[in-house]
Amino acid sequence: MGGQVKLEEVIHQALSLMKGLGVSESNLQASREIHFRCIQKYFDVSGELTFNIDLLDRYQKYQKSRLRRRLIGINWYTILIRAVKILKEVNQTGTLQWRVYGSGPVFKVNTYFRDCVNTFLNTLDKSPTTKRHIDSRIRRFLSFLESRGKKDFSSFTSADLTDFLEYIYPFHKGDMGHTVHSLRIFRKFLVDTGIVADTFLNVPLQKPAASRKHVAPCFTHDEVQRIMNHVDRNSPIGKRDYAILYLASHTGLRGIDIANLKLKDIDWVNDEINIVQKKTGGYISLPLEPNTGNAIAEYILRGRPQSDSEYLFLRSLAPYTELSDNRSIGVIIVKYMKMASISHQPNDGKTFHALRRSMGTWMLESDIPLSTISQVLGHISMNSAKHYLSMSERKLSECALGFDDIPIEMGLYL
Repeated sequence: MGGQVKLEEVIHQALSLMKGLGVSESNLQASREIHFRCIQKYFDVSGELTFNIDLLDRYQKYQKSRLRRRLIGINWYTILIRAVKILKEVNQTGTLQWRVYGSGPVFKVNTYFRDCVNTFLNTLDKSPTTKRHIDSRIRRFLSFLESRGKKDFSSFTSADLTDFLEYIYPFHKGDMGHTVHSLRIFRKFLVDTGIVADTFLNVPLQKPAASRKHVAPCFTHDEVQRIMNHVDRNSPIGKRDYAILYLASHTGLRGIDIANLKLKDIDWVNDEINIVQKKTGGYISLPLEPNTGNAIAEYILRGRPQSDSEYLFLRSLAPYTELSDNRSIGVIIVKYMKMASISHQPNDGKTFHALRRSMGTWMLESDIPLSTISQVLGHISMNSAKHYLSMSERKLSECALGFDDIPIEMGLYL
């Protein structure tokens, strides 16, 4: 679209494209009267009628400040920023693709740094999701360098790395390991390609001490049953949710792998589910038990919207596309936990992934070997399954030491 156009025209074009994608009338109305209207009010106060990228960026920062001051929640913030990104896409391309828009910041860097990052990412044998996370961390670092007046790596020193880590630590205390890892492999790329020669750049990036492991809880059999009992299996959305929850609790598949399941992944002849895992990239084949297969078949035949999509589980509202990611899966269990009156607090571990942990723990309590559990859950290493030992009280008690070799003096254990 481009040029000097009015904000109202861009909004009208966006709504038209959204309608063409099959977005429901109720969602169109919400976008028109609430989400886009918030942007229009901000422009009105600023005395601006034309579409202005800089003003949109200021609007996004304004909403970010409201989020930080807890004047709005993260869900509302994500919706507002989605509206911004839709308008930007429509203005820049004249088209619109229905997808998930990240609400996180986009760190812009100069052409030299951008080309360097893109070349670096092309050398990585990682999944697209992992590459995206690494890209964000590296761009943030390069944006930091630019803020210090550096336009390339000619004056790059270990002090830059140290100062960046000190700067970013308050924002990512629980994620510093990933940040350091991303910087470490990027430093190696710079040295290996001859872009920088200072091999002492690895000093600030020494592997940090292992953090204390937090053992997140899992669901009990009773809690999972209560969750399943609150699903309305007579409605289309209920059939979908029941199949997803049953699949997770009986196969241990990760939420992202369930969201990415395709119709062709279900081998009805051999009663198998065959996928390539998103996290590990490893192939896994799981048995399709009768009850799991029945739940999936019920959704396909009587609950799944008419669609040409190759994905198994679809949105319940138009456009009928695949579930965006594991966040879409995550909200499902939160919904039914509330209905089942199962308490949930931030960071208590009772999320959709807890169904996977629950299955691993139940298998362990049934005396299934760790090696088998690791294979079923698609772990790369058997060590990944060892933390299930700490979730099983019975198995944990078997690890306890006896008192036979501890001397007793004056009737007390010393």
